[in-house]
Amino acid sequence: MRSILAKSGFGNVDLLKVDIEGGERHLFAGDLAWLDCVTCIVLEFHAAKREESGFDSIKARKGFKVIEPNSHTILALRN
Repeated sequence: MRSILAKSGFGNVDLLKVDIEGGERHLFAGDLAWLDCVTCIVLEFHAAKREESGFDSIKARKGFKVIEPNSHTILALRN
């Protein structure tokens, strides 16, 4: 994700939509510095990937609050 955001040329991302068909665990397993430039993120989680990815603890550490919980798609906004 870091290289994708760097290639975009934007220093900050207001809204990032992520739908990677079950790859959520891999997205949140590495360097998470890219989250520092994201204000709002919409994620589609597949099966138990939200729990497997550790997203809830990551969002808390990075200052995000889930605004719209759903069994499949969440909207998280930086506090």
